[in-house]
Amino acid sequence: MFGVKVRNLFAERTKSFLIKNKLLDTRFLIEKTKDEVIFPTKGELELIKKGLEEGKVEFKILEKDFVEKKKGYKELLEEEFGENARKIKRTFEIIGDILITEIPKEIECFEKKIGEILLKSNPNIKTVLKKASAHEGDFRTQRYKLIAGIDKRETIYVENNCRFMLDVEKVYFSTKLSSERLRVAKRVSNGEDVLVMFSGYGAYPITILKHSNSRIVYAVELNKQAHNYALINKNLNKIRDERLVLINGDVRIEVPKLLEQRKPKIGLKSHWGSEELNVRLKRNPKIIEFYLRPGDIENKSKEIKKCINDLGKKGIRVMLHQPFIFNNKPVSLSDPGLVENSKDCYNQLLKLCSQDNVLGFIMHPYRSNDEEETKEEVFLKEIKELLLNEEFKEHVFIENINTGFFSKPEDIKELLSKLEINNVCFDLAHFYIANKDQDLMIKTIIELKKQFKVYFHIADTDGKLRGKDKSIDTTDFGKGKLDFNKIMDFIDFGVIEVYSKNELEAKEMLNTFDNIQRILSEKSKFSRIVMPLPKTGQNFLNLAFQAIRRKGTIHFYMFLEEKEIPKKGYEIIKKEAEKYNKRIIFKEYNICGQISPRKYRVCFDFQVV
Repeated sequence: MFGVKVRNLFAERTKSFLIKNKLLDTRFLIEKTKDEVIFPTKGELELIKKGLEEGKVEFKILEKDFVEKKKGYKELLEEEFGENARKIKRTFEIIGDILITEIPKEIECFEKKIGEILLKSNPNIKTVLKKASAHEGDFRTQRYKLIAGIDKRETIYVENNCRFMLDVEKVYFSTKLSSERLRVAKRVSNGEDVLVMFSGYGAYPITILKHSNSRIVYAVELNKQAHNYALINKNLNKIRDERLVLINGDVRIEVPKLLEQRKPKIGLKSHWGSEELNVRLKRNPKIIEFYLRPGDIENKSKEIKKCINDLGKKGIRVMLHQPFIFNNKPVSLSDPGLVENSKDCYNQLLKLCSQDNVLGFIMHPYRSNDEEETKEEVFLKEIKELLLNEEFKEHVFIENINTGFFSKPEDIKELLSKLEINNVCFDLAHFYIANKDQDLMIKTIIELKKQFKVYFHIADTDGKLRGKDKSIDTTDFGKGKLDFNKIMDFIDFGVIEVYSKNELEAKEMLNTFDNIQRILSEKSKFSRIVMPLPKTGQNFLNLAFQAIRRKGTIHFYMFLEEKEIPKKGYEIIKKEAEKYNKRIIFKEYNICGQISPRKYRVCFDFQVV
């Protein structure tokens, strides 16, 4: 046979001419080298020569053998079945090395031959299955029958640069939703907390994590086998634990639990005596931090232990704050004359830490009136010795102070770098008084949390010290300079420590607690929720409304007839929103697949305002 050889410069012009005049022999492969292209031709050579000369193409006619193209599925079907090939469905779904097709009943007798043709025309396929049932059961799975190749159901496939392993009979899947999953992922903004309900083998959550800068994704799936594949796929895609939380369970149970678990463990500070404590317990705090008065440890240790035990029965954790006076002497590891007395105090605190619900105790590294030039050196020497005791190391939390060598961020980091310590107590008011910079505070918190377990003393402050002895450094909520809507994004563990004029009533402290809880309740919700359950998703919209933040987005899927799009979808969602007193704004809708003639899967994106 003959071909036309041209330089790359003339390749497109030559190809267009040959195709237009039906002179390109499409049964054979075009050959390419670095500089030239050779087209297989058919028809009269004179016609080819004339046309190329008129087009001012530099060419050469040559006689050679070309490589024949492999026949495709359509050609092989027509070759095997002739006109009956029209009855055979040409569409199929490929997932990894498995091909899935449908065989109408009237041609089931040819299914093995059809399977062999599919295998032959798709060289990367090892298994050909035909659908043996519709989607069925709670998990919407399908059964399949082998018609060619290796008898298997498990495969790995690639979608949007993500790898997924699954068993086609054990999980619901649809590779046709690949572009839709990517569309949703591209809508996710930096730092979002995302919830994927009905997450299956992990396609939505992993695609979101791979194609967005979301902070964390929670994925809830009822099907245990799909959940197990999601765990495998998390590892296949090298997703870190702190970015993807996979939960096997019913969303109706797991989502409310999640909202509660995501609330930071915030408590209240109190004396252990019943009068103060009972007032605070009415707020159901997760933690109570005991401040200890002079003589408490020496004379009331049994009563304190009983109180700790009683709180433990209620599920409340306890933090202890060192007393400032022990055995009638100040407590300070930075004063050589007070070191031994202070060590005795810490040993007594360690004994109280033996109870299971005790988190530890808070230590001040020095008193404000300790000698500046000696206190850091003395403190470092003594604390290093104490840290050799693993029990002490586990339970001690060193608190930043509002003045001195443990108040500025660079000094805090330098001191901690010299110690093998696990825990830090970060006091917001102390830090702001020492540094007068909220952004620096947040930056320091982020850095500390990378290395240490950080427990917080939470309070507003205007940066000033009050009282006769200048010991009051907090204000009531909203009267200081801290923006807790920003700060509480970084705080997950600690207590409210606010000075109250009357500690028995604790109005200022409880007011701060109530306001912080309100902020945390909203922050425990999700900025985006994905609901890929089109058949029965409407039954779960109430959960989504409970779990979405204000101005958060819900991606809600449903099946609709062509004539119902989008009007009926809008009506259904609006009706559900009104039922739960939610105001919504529709952002967009996307038709993401046909499931039967004139019936489609549609995703509605709407914002809850």
